[in-house]
Amino acid sequence: ASFNLWLVRYLYTPLGGNRAKVLTAFVVFTFVGLWHEVSWKLLSWGWVMSFFLLPEIFAKWFMGRPRFDRYRGTFMFRQLAAFGASLWIMVLMGGNLIGFQIGLDGAKSFLAEIFNHNLTLILGVFSFLFPTAHLQLEWRRMEALAAAKNAGEGSDRFNR
Repeated sequence: ASFNLWLVRYLYTPLGGNRAKVLTAFVVFTFVGLWHEVSWKLLSWGWVMSFFLLPEIFAKWFMGRPRFDRYRGTFMFRQLAAFGASLWIMVLMGGNLIGFQIGLDGAKSFLAEIFNHNLTLILGVFSFLFPTAHLQLEWRRMEALAAAKNAGEGSDRFNR
C-alpha cells in the first residue's frame, strides 16, 4: 500500500490526477514497469496497461453523462457493469501475465492457444468473475448507501 500511496502522492496527483487520466496513467505505469526492472518486457507492460485503461475511461465518461442517470441502478445497467468489470479483470490478468511472465513475444502464441483450444477456460473464468463482479458492485452500492445515511443525505439515487 505504501508504494501505491507514494505513486498517487508524488506522480499521479502532481501530473494532473483525474483531470488528465490518460497522460498520468501512462507516466505512472511506465514508472512502475521501470521500477520493477529496466526491460522492454515491463516497459511494454506499463504501456499496454495504460492502453487498456482507455475503454474504461471512455465508458465512465460516456455513461456519466446526465442523459444516462435514469438507467443507473436498473437491472440492465448492473448486468452491463458486471459484464464490463469481468472483461476488465480478465484483460488485467492477461496484461499482467504478458508483462511479468511471457512478454510480448509469448503473447501471440498464448492468445492463439487460448482462443483456439481453451475457450472453455475463458468461459469458466468469466463464469466465476461475473457473479463476483456483481457482488463487488453491490458491496460498493451498500457502502454508498451507508455513507449517504451517515451524512444524512438520504439520496434517492442509491435507492433504486
